[in-house]
Amino acid sequence: MYDDSLCAPIIAAGPGIAPGRRTDTRVYIQDIVPTTLALAGAAIPTNMEFSSLLPLLHGEPQHGRARIYSAYFGFQRAVVEGNWKLIHYPVAKVSRLFNLAIDPDEMHDRAGDPDQSGRLTALKQMLLEQMKSYDDPLLRGERLLPSSPKEL
Repeated sequence: MYDDSLCAPIIAAGPGIAPGRRTDTRVYIQDIVPTTLALAGAAIPTNMEFSSLLPLLHGEPQHGRARIYSAYFGFQRAVVEGNWKLIHYPVAKVSRLFNLAIDPDEMHDRAGDPDQSGRLTALKQMLLEQMKSYDDPLLRGERLLPSSPKEL
């Protein structure tokens, strides 16, 4: 759930895409699917949870996500909003809190900082809301474990 594994670069080129443009806008890698559908002129299914990146690629700066939710089997959950990231380990019942603006390498866990207790509580609530909105199986008591070492 650390940015080294979550922040995959997306490189795009083509008509209407400014060369050399870079952005740190947060998107889901799965947003590539509706993007390619839109580029192909195909309809984007109404039940698709992801969004086309074409507005962002065409220079609309506010097209990114307000928050990003991530899950890995039954071991990790994370939510990022603004400069803050909460990583939660459900099995261990441990949370980690990082200020990505001043700690981009996520080396200084702020979860135990009394000055951040309100932020920690708010991000835990946000994580729970995201888990509900994505119908996370952990909320139904399912243990999501890999079936073999190859899945780790």
